[in-house]
Amino acid sequence: MLKQLLLGLILALPLVLSTAKVSGAQPACRIDRSYDIALPGHPQGISVTADGTLFVALNATKPSEENGIAVLACHARHYELKRVFQLEHQPNVLALTHDGKMLVVPDDNFIAFIDTRKLRSGTGQPLLGFIEDIPGDDGGAVYATVSPDDRQALVAEEGAGTITVIDLQRVRAGKFDRAVIGADILVGSAPVTLAYAKDGKYVFATVQRALPGKNWEATCNPQSGSATDPKERPGAVVTLDASRLVTDKDGAIVSYVPAGCHPVRAALSPDDSRLWVSARASNKVFSFSTDDLRGNAANPQSVQVLVGPAPVPIIVTASGKHVLVGNSNRFNAAPSSQTPIDVIDAKTGQVAMHLRSGEFPRQFAISPDGSTIFVSNYGSDSISLLDARSL
Repeated sequence: MLKQLLLGLILALPLVLSTAKVSGAQPACRIDRSYDIALPGHPQGISVTADGTLFVALNATKPSEENGIAVLACHARHYELKRVFQLEHQPNVLALTHDGKMLVVPDDNFIAFIDTRKLRSGTGQPLLGFIEDIPGDDGGAVYATVSPDDRQALVAEEGAGTITVIDLQRVRAGKFDRAVIGADILVGSAPVTLAYAKDGKYVFATVQRALPGKNWEATCNPQSGSATDPKERPGAVVTLDASRLVTDKDGAIVSYVPAGCHPVRAALSPDDSRLWVSARASNKVFSFSTDDLRGNAANPQSVQVLVGPAPVPIIVTASGKHVLVGNSNRFNAAPSSQTPIDVIDAKTGQVAMHLRSGEFPRQFAISPDGSTIFVSNYGSDSISLLDARSL
């Protein structure tokens, strides 16, 4: 009898271990409805940890608001604001390292590095250190991304027109000086989005106005100033060879492709086959084959989708079937408090439905299991949580 009991326990052990492993892989917080959460400032970028914790960059425009990184945790299928770690200047679209240990925060004049463990717990000093991206000047650091191997971070300097390449190995070793910057690559006026291909071999970037040397016809209306101001050059999608960012920065650009007027955000499909780009001043979304962008076509062509006013944030669902774009309506004198999100059918390239969000949607993020989409509503000081399964 004892022998049979021990044999039964031994046979059952792999099942127990397997069940525990599967259980641990389940999403920590799967919402059962869509809802909004108010925040004490204007939210910009959102990063999501493996267990679903949210880090949200907040900008303050008045004394009653806070500048810094908000931490939101989930309990009983509902997110709650836990704390705000204050940072000066203007934190923008932050990036989480793939090991989950550090946030890279483009903070206008600076690039900050934050310990996520201390940020989550609220104990100790989360700020590991920072560097001034362009000494004595405002580079306009607006967007960060991290290489798949966590060895490099890239930061888009909107004011300087460059991409800053940062050695994260030196940062992890406690170095916070100019030596952590491997290169500054000139790509065009007002770069914004940076996206690594999953294999880490290429980087896709958006620039709102192409380099003067491209000699493209000025066909775009400026989005600030008078309507009589001179026309501007179109923007571009810039594809860079990641292996040459530091060793050959002048030769790192693989292709430079027109992408409408003021392209600002971009998102890769789950299989990396297409890059979807929001062109704010064209009221369009452009879709490019990444194979073409990597230099395998002499003149890469795009699929163009007409969407709502001044689209900014864009994301592809985990299934790859839908593309969500937030119409910011940014330059309307009286923006609606309920700005629609257009949902594009990725196969047909047509707008299939509309969702609601707050005012001026700024950035999307998606939960690790793909079930929840997060939207930062800059104009209404909130984030929206959308049940992606309803699509």
